[in-house]
Amino acid sequence: MTRLPLRLLPALAVLAATLPAAAQDLGPCEAIIGTYLTSKGKPGEAVDPTSNRSLLTILPGGVVLMSDSAQAGGSDWQPFSDASGAWSCEPKDEGGAFSAVLLDFTFAPAGASEQRLAKLATTGTYDDGALTGETTLSFFPLHGDPTDDGAATDATSFSFTAKKVATPAP
Repeated sequence: MTRLPLRLLPALAVLAATLPAAAQDLGPCEAIIGTYLTSKGKPGEAVDPTSNRSLLTILPGGVVLMSDSAQAGGSDWQPFSDASGAWSCEPKDEGGAFSAVLLDFTFAPAGASEQRLAKLATTGTYDDGALTGETTLSFFPLHGDPTDDGAATDATSFSFTAKKVATPAP
């Protein structure tokens, strides 16, 4: 019996993750799968598409990824990494609610405060290629536990809207 070398397992995992959607059982939340361009705003205020934006990618299997235009940092925040996390939803015919938790890391350039772990807790709804909702951003010590909301610091919230990036016609 021939055994596959262990070094091939990561490549097989990547190959399985790239199977066409038709080959995967996406369940009742299939409509939310995709990449979205987001615009953000303060809670209770209009969303401002001229503020920083992000790409939020919702993948089968409960995986969510995010890249943000503000990752380079600014006068009020440290630079930070891409975010990864998990999502769940209810079917559209039951309201189309979704939630996601993403984690990323801040970077501590010379003269800046220490590196931290950031948590983005998001809730919202999806319908017809659009997402709307609210995100709470909070920070933890780098070696902290992001599941312990009591240990969070510097929490802030923002609202968002997002439009699904359309699939080009062949």
